[in-house]
Amino acid sequence: MTDDPEQSPTREQEELSPEPASLVGGMRDIGYSFKTAVADIIDNSIAAGAKRIDIWANFAHETPHVAFFDDGIGMTLDVLREAMRPGTRGPLATRTATDLGRFGMGLKTASFSQCRRLTVATRANAGPLCARAWDIDHVISMNKWLLEVPQCLLLDQLASQLGSQGTVVLWQKLDRLQDHDRDAANRSIDEMRSHLALVFHRFLLRRGGERVVISVNGFSIEPIDPFCEGDPATLAHEQQVLSFPTGSVVVRGFTIPHHSKMSSDEYKRVGLDGGHFRNQGFYIYRRDRLIMHGGWLGLVRPSSTLQLSRVRVDVPAELDSEWRVDIKKSSTQLPSNVRTELSKVISRLGIGSERTYQYKGRLRPIQAQWGLWCRLERGESITYHVNEEHPAVCRVREALGQDCKKFLDQALALVAASLPLDAIFNDLGQRPTDIRLSTLDDDALRAAVKDVALKLASQGMVVDEILSLLLALPQFATRSELVIKILNSSGGEI
Repeated sequence: MTDDPEQSPTREQEELSPEPASLVGGMRDIGYSFKTAVADIIDNSIAAGAKRIDIWANFAHETPHVAFFDDGIGMTLDVLREAMRPGTRGPLATRTATDLGRFGMGLKTASFSQCRRLTVATRANAGPLCARAWDIDHVISMNKWLLEVPQCLLLDQLASQLGSQGTVVLWQKLDRLQDHDRDAANRSIDEMRSHLALVFHRFLLRRGGERVVISVNGFSIEPIDPFCEGDPATLAHEQQVLSFPTGSVVVRGFTIPHHSKMSSDEYKRVGLDGGHFRNQGFYIYRRDRLIMHGGWLGLVRPSSTLQLSRVRVDVPAELDSEWRVDIKKSSTQLPSNVRTELSKVISRLGIGSERTYQYKGRLRPIQAQWGLWCRLERGESITYHVNEEHPAVCRVREALGQDCKKFLDQALALVAASLPLDAIFNDLGQRPTDIRLSTLDDDALRAAVKDVALKLASQGMVVDEILSLLLALPQFATRSELVIKILNSSGGEI
């Protein structure tokens, strides 16, 4: 006699099927957003070998809908019925190298999260068009999984837009989208475009193979490469292969360019939603499809030193269970046996990213001497204070009586102690290209130029040397034409 109940020949069993009305409601609330639901539909098109995928989203129509057209291999009626079944192929099923599926639930759960009626029409090998539909309201009212055969009129409309092969996925009854106003609808579409541009960027770029074209409302999506691999200023670190019994994980770190090396628009684009600081970290791929991005999965805390650092991690589908890829294919967990190796990668990346920022932030000698701010490092602490030797400060000090000079010193100390470091740190991390220095008006600029120029002239410098040094200071470099005019008006004498 065995103690294992699963091996007992006399084990009692009974079938207990879930209530369709209750289950379909639960399937709607797994956690998809509009953009992640759309991405799951794209997965199916790519798995079917599609090279062109067109998305048409119309929320303003009297019957709002979203339609997905692809030129993949299509399906026969038997294959379509199986594809419409909730939970058709589980995570243990053998899949092709291009199959982006995981649980066999994506088509249904993604669609149900956004609409109450899902129709799929398809044609394979120039054969007849076949179509089936799920209507959530009908399933709930009948409390049965009753798959519908759509009306002939709808079939004719869909057939006219398919070639000899391909598939159409149609979302109707958009109860979670149709209440959006025009601005909200446009934002949803824009967010979806950006999401697809990132998640499928390898398919959209695909060097050495046939690329996939994805369009939204007639406009093709341009890929977003989060590693800027085509930019010569990108630092690509050595690739590593971590081998496991069931597959190998390929890891490569990148230090992407400093914002001074890119246009403002391109820097914002690769900064993604939330900016560079928020999007530092791991970018995990499964069969070339981005699963998750940003964050260090608990290995280190995000920091300004690492904000240009991104680590590409390619995980084979065979390791899905170890990496715990979720049903939405939008999150994963780091297995314990790779934590040590990835920590080493982060350490090397920190050096590269830190050098990039240290180089860009290094003070030139003229800035250290004539800049208004001084940096003081003592032990492990760094402070900033106003340069008391700056000509503008000296001029004010000389104009004050002895009793008032202490008030100036107190005011300068208060300014230094009130430096808004948190705000500056946040803005540098999130919006570095939007930060601007305050500009001096013409009278203030003239006074500042003359103050510094007089000091430099007293050290034996001529006008050309003074001009070269002044234009090395940011407060003067942005107004170079007026600075030159002020110095030239001196007639060669300061």
